[in-house]
Amino acid sequence: MRHLGKPAFDELRSGAGTLLGALLGMMIGISALPYYSFGIFLSAIESGEHWSRTEIAFAQTVWALALACASPAVGFLIDRFGFRRPVGLSFLLMALSQLAIAYFARSPIAFIALYALMALSGAATSPLPFAKLVAARFTKARGIALGITLAGTGVATFIAPRFLAEIIAAHGWRGGYLALALTVAIVAPIVLLLAKGTVQTDAATGAEAKAGVSFREACRGRIFWQLNIAFGVVTLASAGLIAHMVPIMRQSGASPADAAAVISWVGLSVVIARLTIGLLVDLLPIRTVAAGVFAFTSFGIVALSTNGVSAAPLTALGLGFALGAEVDLMGYCTARYFGFRDYGSIYGVQYGISIIGVALSPAWMGWLAGDNSYALVLVIAAVGTAIGAVMALALPREKGLPIAGTQTEPA
Repeated sequence: MRHLGKPAFDELRSGAGTLLGALLGMMIGISALPYYSFGIFLSAIESGEHWSRTEIAFAQTVWALALACASPAVGFLIDRFGFRRPVGLSFLLMALSQLAIAYFARSPIAFIALYALMALSGAATSPLPFAKLVAARFTKARGIALGITLAGTGVATFIAPRFLAEIIAAHGWRGGYLALALTVAIVAPIVLLLAKGTVQTDAATGAEAKAGVSFREACRGRIFWQLNIAFGVVTLASAGLIAHMVPIMRQSGASPADAAAVISWVGLSVVIARLTIGLLVDLLPIRTVAAGVFAFTSFGIVALSTNGVSAAPLTALGLGFALGAEVDLMGYCTARYFGFRDYGSIYGVQYGISIIGVALSPAWMGWLAGDNSYALVLVIAAVGTAIGAVMALALPREKGLPIAGTQTEPA
């Protein structure tokens, strides 16, 4: 077991500006406000425009697939041009796309197309560049620094909905998208200013940035694909349970209020998970932490399947830990096993695969359950997350691994 000491706390103190900038960037980035606020907009758009709920919801599926497709390219751009230029341009284009949604989304097709455009233009505001920024800036406190940064999505999810709901009630859903664009326009310059001059914010230079394996070398190794499959399987098996949790709870006899309360548990546990997992990966082997998180998620799903409503808080906690920790674990594993030479490209593929899982998971669960029981869905979800735990545990030991990723190191 490793121990956090004075050097780690000194590092957090000296890098507080970078950390704050990354946290704010995550709060306004493409993976936070546009994603977690969608449910608030859905009902307002449905009642205001009389579009079908299916048509509106399909925009989020297209959004996720577009973001997944763009992520590897974003990783390459971050590796090639550094942090500030791609991220700054992406914030600008994302704000403009939100303005376009407010003014030009006059039909379901236009709304869906503009949502895809928002994902493509805002892809460089995903967790990818902020994870690289923080992972390069912090070494002794890398895990907790990543946890604080990536908790930004949970913070935004906690703060934003109540304000957006008031704006939408007063000015309609188009006013809500104007508010999103204005928020990005105000906060993004602060993010870029705080990132200015920090380690690795410009095109990668220095020995650490050049250390590690190339993207091509990573693709030829077992670790790269083992991580991709583990993260992909866990996301595909678990992410959709959040969307289906209310009907699952209702089938088990829960009231609508109790079912909704479980969702709030998931949001809270995401924040707790990112801070807790960030601390744990600084103290314990990464494979132990990842396997433990995924096994806990599997156990929570089994408990829901066998014990029903009484186990729902445990299940929500497990889901929050799996989904909340996954992006942190990706960032830490990429830095530890592959180094920083092509960090963005490698992370971009992992993140893209994870986003595809987020997009497809609710669909397969809804198709399999239909109008019937979710029993088989829960069994498959439990097995999938357990497979992820086994694959994580089979990762090589960190101790003694060179930064190049050690594709030949035995497990």
